[in-house]
Amino acid sequence: MVRSLTHAADCIVKESAESYWAETEITLIQDGLYYSLPEGCIWVGAVLFSEDGTTYNDGVLHPTTFAHLDELDPDWSARTGTEPTHFVVYSAPGIPDYSKILLWPAMSSVTAQTVKVRYLSCIPAANISFTAATEMPWAVDEIYVPLVVGM
Repeated sequence: MVRSLTHAADCIVKESAESYWAETEITLIQDGLYYSLPEGCIWVGAVLFSEDGTTYNDGVLHPTTFAHLDELDPDWSARTGTEPTHFVVYSAPGIPDYSKILLWPAMSSVTAQTVKVRYLSCIPAANISFTAATEMPWAVDEIYVPLVVGM
């Protein structure tokens, strides 16, 4: 019964939200600050760094704001480093060819470094593509559990 209610809650959430968890890899460029995000990206959950472009265990970038970057270093846009440590979602996610992410500091030298962006993505219409999607722990605690208990 609990499994059936959990499945029903999952269908309710996914049909209402029409979103799912996705990820994309971005190849870094020398002195690059801004990178495009996929059109469906509506929220960035994590940005993982890879030194070799294959394994993403070389660091997790911290979310920040432009105001915080200004506090850290008034000349932050001109600074470079060996790997990015922070990210800012720049512009409005979900707008074609307009959604961007800022990775700071820009890398002074690039070989094969990439980042993997894990994000919440929207889809144009509710369908059965959710079967393989996974939920973040906060979504289980704040959405699924109250829905199942309510049913």
